[in-house]
Amino acid sequence: MTSTTQKISRTIWSTSLHKGLSTAALRLQNRSMFDFSGKTVLVTGGTSGIGRAVAHAFLRSGGHVIAAGLPSDEPLQDEIRQVPLDVTLIGDVEHVLATIPKLDVLVNAAGIIRRDAEFDLAVFSHVLDVNLTGAMRMCMAAHPRLHTSRGCIVNIASMLSFFGGGRVPAYSASKGGISQLTRSLAIAWAADDNELSNIPVA
Repeated sequence: MTSTTQKISRTIWSTSLHKGLSTAALRLQNRSMFDFSGKTVLVTGGTSGIGRAVAHAFLRSGGHVIAAGLPSDEPLQDEIRQVPLDVTLIGDVEHVLATIPKLDVLVNAAGIIRRDAEFDLAVFSHVLDVNLTGAMRMCMAAHPRLHTSRGCIVNIASMLSFFGGGRVPAYSASKGGISQLTRSLAIAWAADDNELSNIPVA
C-alpha cells in the first residue's frame, strides 16, 4: 500500500463510520492530522455536502485541493480551487483533468438521491449515470495521471451498498455498483501500483 493511501485510510477510519465520513472530515477541519503537502487532490462533488467536507479536510492537511462540481451556495475556503463539473458529461470530465497536470488523489464524492421518484425509469437512469457511471468516467480519465504519480482513488459508497432501500432503488443499485466497480478496478490496475478504496457512509 502506498504511503498516500495509508494516510488516507488512517484519516478516514480513525473516526467511527457510524457517524459518516462527513463527521470525520469535519473533525479534520479543526486540526491537521496528516501531511498532504505537495499532493494534489481532486474531489468530485466537492462543492457541497460530504464532498465539500472532504475537500476542507484535505486542505487542513496541507493538500492542494480542487473541488469540482455543480454550483452551490455552500462556501468553500479561498485556498480551494473550485471548478465546474457535471460528471455525466465526458467533455466536462476531460476538460477538468486537462487542467491538472499532476494528480495524487481522486475522491469520487459526486452523487444524488431521488427518494420515491427513482421508480421512474428516466430518474433511475439519471441517478445511475451520476453516481456510478460518473465515477467510472472520472476513474478512467484520471488513471493515466494517477499511474504516473502512483496515486490512489477513493470512491464514496454507502451503507446501502450492502442492503437495499425500499424508497431508493436507483441509489442503492448505484452504491452497490460502486463497491464492485472499486474491487474490479483495483484488480485491473493492481500492476500499476494504484490503490483504490471504497468508503461506505450513511
